[in-house]
Amino acid sequence: MTWKYRCSKCRGRNVFATKIDPWSKDVCRHCGYNKFYLDRRRQWRTDYCDCSSEMYHYRHRIGSPYCQHNPNYELNVRVGKYGEDKYAVLAEIAERRLDDAIERALKLGPTNDDECPF
Repeated sequence: MTWKYRCSKCRGRNVFATKIDPWSKDVCRHCGYNKFYLDRRRQWRTDYCDCSSEMYHYRHRIGSPYCQHNPNYELNVRVGKYGEDKYAVLAEIAERRLDDAIERALKLGPTNDDECPF
């Protein structure tokens, strides 16, 4: 388990493998000060995501740009990782969604030929 601390002077984030004692020689990696306090908000966070997306191979926040739970995941990956044109990707996604909507509407049609669909 890692221990997440903040520097008392600059409030910079620091992570240590062990819990810090008051007499430890650990210093802030930002300013060099040696007094810390436990960052309780970060230490016990539960809103991390473990999805296996193409870009993140580690725990990350849900809804990050390349997280599979982000609604713009496909757009972000195709533009950011593969370098495709943003507007071409948006047009292709919109066309596919329209085709899917039409297919769903056709599947929900009348079950009996005698019934009027309206």
